[in-house]
Order: sequence, then C-alpha cells, then structure tokens
Amino acid sequence: MTTLGRLIAPYFAPTAPRSPRQRHRAARHKAMKLAATLHLELETLRGESGVNVWPTKAIEDDPYEGDHYATDWEDALGMVRSYAGIQALVK
Repeated sequence: MTTLGRLIAPYFAPTAPRSPRQRHRAARHKAMKLAATLHLELETLRGESGVNVWPTKAIEDDPYEGDHYATDWEDALGMVRSYAGIQALVK
C-alpha cells in the first residue's frame, strides 16, 4: 500500500500557484527595456499591482492625458509601445 501511495502521490499533489510577478515577467522586462530607450518613467505602486507610465517630456496630444495608470505589466507594455509609435512619428 505504501508503494502504491508513493507512485500515485505526484498525480494528486496540487500545483504551485504562479504569482502575478512571475506571470508578467516577460512583459515587465520588455516594458522596462523599451521605456529606458524612450526616456519614459515607469512608476510601480506599492501595495498594488499597477504601474504608472510617465513621459519625461511633454507630448502634444498625449493619448493617456490624465490617466497614465496601467493595471498590470502587459497594459504598461502596450502604453510604452504606443508612446514609441508617437515618438517615431514626431522624429
């Protein structure tokens, strides 16, 4: 009975939950790397999962005027990419 218990135990063990930090690791890395090249500031909020994305220079027709908050790193990456598109058009 003990041998049988050892053989089937791995099939009934719960999987370890992935934290939000692990889930968004790739998006966080890409957003931070792109933001550094575009001179954008990424402000992480303590106690919350959100990120504020701030341009260091004033941008005319800012698509996120008044609301620079992203709920997670994937949203932040999308905001950084949209700022990259705007800066590409300006240059």
